[in-house]
Amino acid sequence: MSGIRRNVVWNDGCKYDYSNIPKKKRRSGNSSASTNSTSTRREGSSKIPDSEINQLQDAPDQSMVSSLSDSQVSVEAPAAVQASYPLDNFTSYVTQLRQQSAITMCDPLATVFALPDFNNHSLKLTVNKYHIVERCSKTVEHACEWFYCCSCSRREQDLVMSLSSVIVGGVSRIRDNYCIHIKAVIQIVNDIDVQYNLQPGLKEDDHSYTIPSGFADLDSLVEQTDAVFKVYGDGIFCSKSDCDSNSYGILCCGKGIKCMTCSQGCQSCSHVKQLKTLLSNEHEIYSQTLQDTLQSVQAILGDSSVSQSGSSPVCVSEKRIQFNVLPGQFKNTAGYNPHQFCQDDSTVTLVSCESCPTCGSELPGGDTATETVSWPCSHPPLVTRNFVFKTKVYQRPCSSCDTNLPFDGGADGILNMGTFLISHEVLRDYMYHFLQTGMTMFGYYQTLSKHMEDAGVAGFQQVLSYNKFRQSWYEFEELLDIDYSKGFMCPLCGPAPKVIICDGTALSFRRELLPWQQVLGESDSGTETAYPGSSHRDRVFITNQRGRKLLDSFVNSEVTPDEMAELVRIVPPSLATVIKQYQHLKTCPEGLKSLLGTLSKNSPVCGLLHPSEELHDFVQKVADGAAISDSVCDMEFLQKHIPVLFDHVRNGDSSCVAEELRPLLLALLDVAEKPFNQNARVPDDCAGQRGVNPDLISFFPALGHVRSRGKYTADRGRNDVKGCSKSSSGHPSLLPGMFLLNCGHGINYGFEVMVKHESPNTPFTILRTRFKDVPETVIYDNSCNLHSYCLNRDPLLFKNTWFLVDRLHWKNHKGCSVGYQLSRYPQYDNVNSQVVEQCNSALKKLKGQLSYMNPANFMRQAKLFLWYKNQAVIKRM
Repeated sequence: MSGIRRNVVWNDGCKYDYSNIPKKKRRSGNSSASTNSTSTRREGSSKIPDSEINQLQDAPDQSMVSSLSDSQVSVEAPAAVQASYPLDNFTSYVTQLRQQSAITMCDPLATVFALPDFNNHSLKLTVNKYHIVERCSKTVEHACEWFYCCSCSRREQDLVMSLSSVIVGGVSRIRDNYCIHIKAVIQIVNDIDVQYNLQPGLKEDDHSYTIPSGFADLDSLVEQTDAVFKVYGDGIFCSKSDCDSNSYGILCCGKGIKCMTCSQGCQSCSHVKQLKTLLSNEHEIYSQTLQDTLQSVQAILGDSSVSQSGSSPVCVSEKRIQFNVLPGQFKNTAGYNPHQFCQDDSTVTLVSCESCPTCGSELPGGDTATETVSWPCSHPPLVTRNFVFKTKVYQRPCSSCDTNLPFDGGADGILNMGTFLISHEVLRDYMYHFLQTGMTMFGYYQTLSKHMEDAGVAGFQQVLSYNKFRQSWYEFEELLDIDYSKGFMCPLCGPAPKVIICDGTALSFRRELLPWQQVLGESDSGTETAYPGSSHRDRVFITNQRGRKLLDSFVNSEVTPDEMAELVRIVPPSLATVIKQYQHLKTCPEGLKSLLGTLSKNSPVCGLLHPSEELHDFVQKVADGAAISDSVCDMEFLQKHIPVLFDHVRNGDSSCVAEELRPLLLALLDVAEKPFNQNARVPDDCAGQRGVNPDLISFFPALGHVRSRGKYTADRGRNDVKGCSKSSSGHPSLLPGMFLLNCGHGINYGFEVMVKHESPNTPFTILRTRFKDVPETVIYDNSCNLHSYCLNRDPLLFKNTWFLVDRLHWKNHKGCSVGYQLSRYPQYDNVNSQVVEQCNSALKKLKGQLSYMNPANFMRQAKLFLWYKNQAVIKRM
């Protein structure tokens, strides 16, 4: 068991490895059992005083954060808790803390916890008021027990922390005053204590754990070093300070930084100062998690950032940078080989030799040493892969228009950031590491710093801090001369792919960084026309659930005579005629199981018979008794369009479809065509739900907007019939993920960041708004629900589109018509339905860094990575 790594992640806090926490020594005899029973009895008998209950009734401060939605799920509280506090309130509090992962463990030893308060009137978490619950180990009657204190009562907190390690009397005084926050923590944390065997114990240091003999040679336990980390709530962080007795404080970042622990809205306590110090020291190299946290804080603070490091560098370079360069193209340039440009004092002289962008005049050549004496000059450092050089950078005047031309550096393989210069070689090196291995920016910077240290470059982190390197990379990325519209379009499919494969991935960024007002746009006025779509009842062959259930029993097991009579009575007459032929068998013949089993599903018939003029004529031909197995063309058409009927004909004794099945086929065709009997399609320019801002969180460079989404009757409520469900286990602080669109050849056409959990609305909106002609085939792991979603809104637009479930996920669709099964159709045998899954696998390695970027940087990095993957696929074509 010692080799098992036990990891626990509490909300957005750090990930702790519990294999490093020593286990409690078991006492001999019944001492352990008596300790547990004593602890449980005393904790359960505590009551909450009226003074503490009154604190829970404070209304939330809407100026800081918005309230959360109520939870509808309940958990059972201990009997003692029920007696001491209203069941509904305590249960709701614990339930919401569990469901929303709202408790954050602040230290790796599980002794300090941060959690939001609870509003007794609205029964909601109050995220503008937080508390710190701490616990310590004390000995009572020769047994070690946990004692808790909460920041909601500072006097009580001071009292508990001042007690010695051995308590002789007055234990009930402490237990009886446990507040609702402590009781909630006890109930939730107890599960972790049991799972990881975390028990109170006494040791001379500050850690309340007994060290077993197996850990005797350990010098110390692994401690959490990050001074600031994320906790539950938008813009809420925890700061660990060693400057005062209250070492943990909850900070709210918005228009400035305020501490909610020391005093509501305090801006000068040690916790705030600690965060401001970290933000202002850009030359320090922190851990990856701390660096990401500080970036999140800076993104939230925006213009009100407290950084004292001065103004950010501004990129001077404007020339576009080629992604692919010729071998040796920059071999003899100052950016790649600055040694040959050095003067006697090891200074590199850099002068622009480009044409004037104002008047277009060519700049004359000449002796730089004699002609640049009077030119404006600066001395920024030049960072290359192994050295840092001193420079003289000149602004060259144009003789025609008297314009001073700054040094661009593009032709020399240099990016001019004003206060410093950085070689393209460095930035390309990171770019290739990122694209090939998913290396983080911070990881590469640390590696570069080590190289510079080995090369003897002193003070490199002062010359090029991580923030400067990060900004220079984003500027370099913006200057890359990439035609994304061509890079996100398959050369074989063009701008209108006939087959698309789509799916979602969990890669996304933090909710708190999303500007909701920009994303959601204007709300509907409520006066727009809502289009009705089609009715699910009109799309299924057997409209009553009882009939489908009996037919399923007839196909898969057997039915009683009474059930057989009922089945014949309640199903459509054309199906009843077929069943009567075999009712004496009590079960369905093998040759009909596939067809009749499909009719027992609550799926649209148009998912089995895909309406078209060609299909209509063919079914009519079959119903007239044509010998279809005598014709290669007829059997091939049947195999590609109605594979379930193809199997029946292939295994039958006649070249024709059985006579009793022919009326059934005509009835099925009638139901399949019914959703498309409307006279008019939904207009392209109809008003209604605008959805998200397409320029902010979606990227489809080859698929521009062609129509609006529209507003539909089905949008007013949960009118979609329940079918297959796609589970979405959401992250408490990240957006649900990205939705990607690929063609059948594996080329990605773009992506959209989902602001809500993956649902059919995402692909529906993309298909309707970005495709003039909707693709002929949509392959998606939730195609069954997507098909119904589209039919409920704009059936005519999707009349000629087949919705199919990919091969990997079909096994999960037990209740769906086999008409959605991709592997049934031979024309798709060569289609790789897993291209999106494979793309998702490549994107997973980016999750650690992209998840903490702001939306603009996230979109920039994601599109570069996907573009590069597209280029690799195109080269293999």
